[in-house]
Amino acid sequence: MDILLLNKKKTYQQRIKSMFGSALVAYWPLNDISGTVATDTSGNARHGVYVGTPTLANVAAPGRINTLTFDASN
Repeated sequence: MDILLLNKKKTYQQRIKSMFGSALVAYWPLNDISGTVATDTSGNARHGVYVGTPTLANVAAPGRINTLTFDASN
């Protein structure tokens, strides 16, 4: 089966992880819905902290994935 067809069945996060494999240092999808921690979903636990007051993942971006929104002051 074509590798591109297989990749279409994976979520975006799964495709990122499979593309980089063990070379992936950290991956912050910025889809946190509460708190101040930017969660690292690479499995390496390199979490970050949001500075300022971004609006957390309550806005559906293209693909219906919730994502953070930032204004000019955040």
